[in-house]
Amino acid sequence: MGSVLKGVIYTLALSLMLPMAAHAAADGDAVAITLVTAHDGIAPGGELGLGVVQRPAPGWHTYWRNPGETGAPAEISWQLPAGVTVEPIQWPTPRWLEFSGMVTYGYDEPSTLITRLHAASTLAPGTRLTIKAHIETLVCRDVCEPVSRDVSIIVPVMRTVAKDDRLAVAMAQLPKTLALNVSAAQQSGRTVFDFTAPEGTSSLHPSDRQIRGAYFFNESSDVIAPAATQSITALPTGFRVTVAASGPAVAAPVVSGVLVLGDGQSFRIQASAAPAPPRSAGLSWAALALAIGLAFLGGLVLNLMPCVFPILSMKLLALTRTGHETSAARTEALLYGVGVMLSFLSLAAMLEIARELGHSLGWGFQMQSPAVTATLSLILLLVALNMSGLFEIGQGLQSVAGNTAGRMTRLSPSANAFLTGVLAVVVAAPCTAPFMATAVGVALAQGGGVSLAIFTALGLGFAAPFVIMAHLLTRIPAVTKYLPKPGPWMSRLRHALAVPMYAAAAWMVWVFAQQVSLTGVWLLVLALTSVGASLIFSRSSPWIKGAGMGLGVLAGIFGALQAPAAGTVSATLATIPYESFSASRLTALRAQGRPVLVDLTAAWCVTCKVNERTALSDGKVATALKASRTVYMVGDWTRQDSGITAYLHTFGRSGVPLYVYYAPGRAPVILPQVLNAEALVKTLAPNAVKGDS
Repeated sequence: MGSVLKGVIYTLALSLMLPMAAHAAADGDAVAITLVTAHDGIAPGGELGLGVVQRPAPGWHTYWRNPGETGAPAEISWQLPAGVTVEPIQWPTPRWLEFSGMVTYGYDEPSTLITRLHAASTLAPGTRLTIKAHIETLVCRDVCEPVSRDVSIIVPVMRTVAKDDRLAVAMAQLPKTLALNVSAAQQSGRTVFDFTAPEGTSSLHPSDRQIRGAYFFNESSDVIAPAATQSITALPTGFRVTVAASGPAVAAPVVSGVLVLGDGQSFRIQASAAPAPPRSAGLSWAALALAIGLAFLGGLVLNLMPCVFPILSMKLLALTRTGHETSAARTEALLYGVGVMLSFLSLAAMLEIARELGHSLGWGFQMQSPAVTATLSLILLLVALNMSGLFEIGQGLQSVAGNTAGRMTRLSPSANAFLTGVLAVVVAAPCTAPFMATAVGVALAQGGGVSLAIFTALGLGFAAPFVIMAHLLTRIPAVTKYLPKPGPWMSRLRHALAVPMYAAAAWMVWVFAQQVSLTGVWLLVLALTSVGASLIFSRSSPWIKGAGMGLGVLAGIFGALQAPAAGTVSATLATIPYESFSASRLTALRAQGRPVLVDLTAAWCVTCKVNERTALSDGKVATALKASRTVYMVGDWTRQDSGITAYLHTFGRSGVPLYVYYAPGRAPVILPQVLNAEALVKTLAPNAVKGDS
């Protein structure tokens, strides 16, 4: 704040509030100010801690160096004897205060401004140094009182200084100092400040618990308005502050301040300018073509990933019709492809919208919502019941609309084919396949037209095998001749293929159970039972059926709204011991020279669960981990976790699984999405410690 503005504040306070200030002073001082030294004296050539203690009266408060929307900080003018110098003041961590609707930063309890005196080596022992300070400050309650005080203290020069430190408590309460780089950029009406550690320096790794309730006290109110709502998220080597933009992007060097975490820890951030990461660094045509090619290959391979297994039943049923309903089969295959393409593009659009709004979402974000997993549980159960012949999709609509059976027969398979494509993407897309991870990372980093092109290629790759196979089977006479004719075997096959759909529904209920409390799980079970029973018993009264459906919908909604249980479930199905993922713990382990295997997983990621049940539960892998003293760290992304999302972004990834191996003194290695126990043992073997138990 400039000197002119400060003068205006003091003048206004004196002219407008002098009668009230005089009344307050008559009742006693609004603030007591004293000087306190850490020791009884100072040695020649030594230094001495000196504190300016402000003790406001009950109900009064003083101000931090940035007072916020109103107020003024303390200003100190020193009068020092020859041979003595003083350092700049260190300010204690402020508090967020609000008075009459205005946000201020300050202290409503005693606070100590700390500095250090330095004595010249030429000062003779026995000399008595008089340290004087003229202090001007503002102390406020419902009124404000400008305070001007002259304080002093005598400090003797001593050969030997006592070790007791009267400022130890105040020093411990000062925010720890970190030197970080800061970049500023504007996105959709918001200003985003990224504070990150330079390579090879100390960094900050706030946990989710610490980041909740965190607040950044900026030293300049011209950069971040005190009343602006802040959103603070963790980064792998720092943190991000997002606030409403009040003008053009500011120059980064002025964005220093104090970060106070939710657990009370505070850090003084000394920031220096860093280049703001470009929102969309242009890709060359060759790089774009490579990304599109990888996306198409990733879509092809995604058909072979465990995530798609629940949908194979529906695809196989569709292929059985190609031998006798060729025209319908080709149409349904195309509609399946349309459903796939629209679903991929819809997911891409939602990710782009979230990005524009300043949110950081990853691939598979939809499965982190209990509402989505509850809905998928119901859909998969209904598909299984339909395949079992317990009810027919569209039957209720037929009776309402008065359609003939023939017309409904023609319309229902087409709708089912389209919805199968939608369901396949929703269930399968959360897992990443080989080639796909890099392409999706590029798409989310670039956004715009690049993202559209990559997701289009991904959808084409995912839809192509089924669409092409259906057309080949119906257009090549030699193949059609050997296809089985319609018969009772189709009904039996349909009933058999319903089994994996029931399993998929049960799996989705298990995923839902990781996201809500036990009460929420029972409500979902009630919803599934109520909806399923109302459809199975289709001959019952329409009122009873409607009541059952309504009860099911309400139970499902309330179940999805239940908060997660206080205790955390096991993040992995692997049988080997593990630690929960933490960026700060990872840094500490690497500093100790320990090898680390990081596993980012989620309950809804089938590929993750397959890897955990096979490779990561293999006895040879457990032996290799123990022999090499490798720490196995598991990050659970079942629910949204900003720390894990930020870690994924450091490797250009946007979804799970992600396996990263850190060998001592080497760059991290990204392992394949589908793990192999033998290959994993070979990766760990070079760091095995002979004779270690």
